[in-house]
Amino acid sequence: MIFPHKKGFTGTTEQQIGDVFARALIADVLCDARDAGANNLSSILESECTYLVSRRQLSVCGGWSYFPALPELPPDVDVLAQVMQVLIRCGRWSDLLAHVEPPLLTVLRDSIRPNGALGTWIIPLENRSATESRQARFVELAWGDTEDVEVNANLLFALTLYDRERFTQILQRGLEFVVDRQNSNGSWLSSWYFGPYYGTYVCARALAALGDQGALARARLFLVNTQRRDGGWGDGIICSQLGTALALLALCVVAKHLDLTSIDEVRMDRAVQALASAYAMRGGWHGSPFIRMDVGRPRGKDGPVLVYRSSAITAAYALKAVIAVDEVISLRRKATFVGT
Repeated sequence: MIFPHKKGFTGTTEQQIGDVFARALIADVLCDARDAGANNLSSILESECTYLVSRRQLSVCGGWSYFPALPELPPDVDVLAQVMQVLIRCGRWSDLLAHVEPPLLTVLRDSIRPNGALGTWIIPLENRSATESRQARFVELAWGDTEDVEVNANLLFALTLYDRERFTQILQRGLEFVVDRQNSNGSWLSSWYFGPYYGTYVCARALAALGDQGALARARLFLVNTQRRDGGWGDGIICSQLGTALALLALCVVAKHLDLTSIDEVRMDRAVQALASAYAMRGGWHGSPFIRMDVGRPRGKDGPVLVYRSSAITAAYALKAVIAVDEVISLRRKATFVGT
């Protein structure tokens, strides 16, 4: 993405490259594949964990920034949560203690709002360095001091994996915030992601881990009502590959938590077939709009929308969705067999 010097950004170059969040997402999918029986992934996952740790910020509180070389962009809760999940799933507990605990403690000490939400940016309230003071200023100018429901949901899920008992109170308050932000149609919109399906997936995943059935039932209605005739999700002549994968993941999360015996295998199979058809018609995986940055939004002005898209991310989520469908259908059949 481009961050112009004339706007006050001081990166060595105006074009900034960030691969930490994307690689953490892909590593998480490789963990799914490993757990589903894929061989020869351990060395790749170890290498990715080592790389992710090497890209952390070297300030006192640490953490990870989406663009590590952009001085005005603070580390954030979303990247922290994604890296946490990979390190947890790979058993890198020494890295978690050394490199996750400091920024996590800063978040839990300085970023909790009265409504239970967490702010997105990891900046200490006191004893800031010059860089952190500049980052705080750019939160006001460019990024916005927002309460982003999809970011909160991602961290809540990570905390359930990390130490549910330790974070009981934070998880309960966070659950209430996520439920409160659900739209009347059952979806969740995101501040930093295009469309309703990423937000709906990560929020449903957090609520399933925390045990809220009412919001999940509303999410299921949204997913069922927005599924296309071809089995996929999204607008256009061809369904969105990324939107379909995310919606299918959300549907699997909801189905797994609410009632395994009521899972609609035909609906899920149609969604998988829609993914396969979209792949064939496009000749591969399509880099759909995924992450967005609305620079200038906090000042109430129209700013440029910076867009990140990636065919690799689409492919990763498609793989994750197919693995999830296989797991859910297998669990359903076992539950049905036991019931008979």
